[in-house]
Amino acid sequence: MALVQRHIYLLMGSWPRLIELLYWPTISMIVWGFLNIYLAKQTGTGSAIASFLLGGAIMWEVLLRSQFSVLIPFFEELWSRNLGHIFVSPVSPLEYVGGLTVLSTLRTLIAMTPCFILAELLFGFWLPGMGLPFIGFYINLAMSGWWCSFLIVSLILRYGLGAEWLAWMAAFAISPLVAIYYPVTTLPTILQHVAWALPPTYVFEGMRSIINENIVRADYMAHAFLLNLLYLVLSATVFLRTFEATRRANGLLQMGE
Repeated sequence: MALVQRHIYLLMGSWPRLIELLYWPTISMIVWGFLNIYLAKQTGTGSAIASFLLGGAIMWEVLLRSQFSVLIPFFEELWSRNLGHIFVSPVSPLEYVGGLTVLSTLRTLIAMTPCFILAELLFGFWLPGMGLPFIGFYINLAMSGWWCSFLIVSLILRYGLGAEWLAWMAAFAISPLVAIYYPVTTLPTILQHVAWALPPTYVFEGMRSIINENIVRADYMAHAFLLNLLYLVLSATVFLRTFEATRRANGLLQMGE
């Protein structure tokens, strides 16, 4: 809890950090919102297309904010050469993972709540109006951000800040495969198999099912949740083993800019 409080105080006491947290999801929502208006004016299925494009763009930000809300606090400890000092204290690696997860949850809620509200005020698009399916979408995408970020943290512990670039490209590298703006069937057959192995794919396919057909695909949410649990366990295991190897090599005190 002390780790979470420290970063929350740091965030609330620094308006540049707070603005940066709110800026990217809001700008993305506004850009896609104007595209939504344009497409909604077209004939045929323009309105449905516009809805899942805007919805996909907003929900994709949930995954990104969840991932970056783990990585940025971790990087701040590295940049300030404070990571070793944290683990001189009684804080265990597992408690550190839990603290980053709680912090990610809070930072993502802070970032996304104004975005959801502005989408309703500016464009009449209220994603939480989906009810329980929206909660399932949100939780699954947040979990995907967590396991992705812990794998990146493990790589940085292993290879140092030279691997920092992975933090900014990892989610975008899988974005063509998770069907944010188009159905999985658009992909080549071999890539479809890869797509269905990624939990966010089920979220975006499930959202399209609600928007286009008004059908709630509970099976998609269950698949996504089980895959996320599996990947979270694997990523946490990789992190703990990498952390222990780094600690034994005296690498925690040496990491930093």
